[in-house]
Amino acid sequence: MYFVIDDDVPLSSAASGIVNPLAALAMVSTIKTKNLGGAIHTAAASGLGKMLVRMCKTENLPLINIVRRK
Repeated sequence: MYFVIDDDVPLSSAASGIVNPLAALAMVSTIKTKNLGGAIHTAAASGLGKMLVRMCKTENLPLINIVRRK
């Protein structure tokens, strides 16, 4: 498997586009398979946090999000 990335896309952005969805899927899978009933997630405003919110909503899993103020 490979992905074509435009030259103007920073590598960190390209990497997060691959890693974040996989991490969110793994977290939702863990919540479901271990019958945890829900999760608490810090850094909820991050890209991963936003994906996790959508996936948990789709799977009807409770999620508590913590967002830090600056």
